[in-house]
Amino acid sequence: MSLKKVQEKCLDLEKVCLVCGKSDISCLHPLFVGGLCNNCQVGYWESLHVMDDDGYYMYCCVCGGGTKLLLCDNQNCCRCFCTFCLDVLIKENVSCQHLSISPWLCFLCIEKSRHGFLIRRDGWFESLNSFVYKDFSTKDAEIMELPAVVPLNERRPIRVLSLFDGICTGLLALKKLNIMVECYYASEIDLEAICVAQVQHSHQVVHIGDIRKIYDKQVSGLCFYYGTD
Repeated sequence: MSLKKVQEKCLDLEKVCLVCGKSDISCLHPLFVGGLCNNCQVGYWESLHVMDDDGYYMYCCVCGGGTKLLLCDNQNCCRCFCTFCLDVLIKENVSCQHLSISPWLCFLCIEKSRHGFLIRRDGWFESLNSFVYKDFSTKDAEIMELPAVVPLNERRPIRVLSLFDGICTGLLALKKLNIMVECYYASEIDLEAICVAQVQHSHQVVHIGDIRKIYDKQVSGLCFYYGTD
């Protein structure tokens, strides 16, 4: 009903909660033109930066919820949009069209800023910071921006020292996450566990013995380096 009034130019979109459609808003939506009522503002704030194990945001960046989500394929974004918001704010059943697009870039990444009632807010990044830290005093602390996500193809292989390694599940997990490993040192004393690790991972694991017999001198002699580069 509120969106119909906006379409008829009887109501300003900034006065409509983009989550529930109420016209009694308490703040502006940080990412898109529109508002948030008091209840939706609390829920949105709590879900805004919740991420899954793969580094993707778990909730729609329009409503802070959603069950069927479209994930942005821009590795520096990782935000998602629910099909419900797309069908309500853009056009009925438009989500089906977007589900068939691959790779799919979200409405914060593509050049066009207006899609029906889903209109990207100018200066949305600064607006998002203000929304997140609105009750935070900057007198004694400086708000720092999050570092940009490094794309997988630009990440360097890591060097690992695994203590109490067991059957080398750490290396297995890194492989499943597609994280490149340059060298993997393991401290383990159980002979059966060491045997399993060697069989499963061949020569990728270097066992360095009992942790009680490993000192700074031995660690400094491994293929690790310390520095800022």
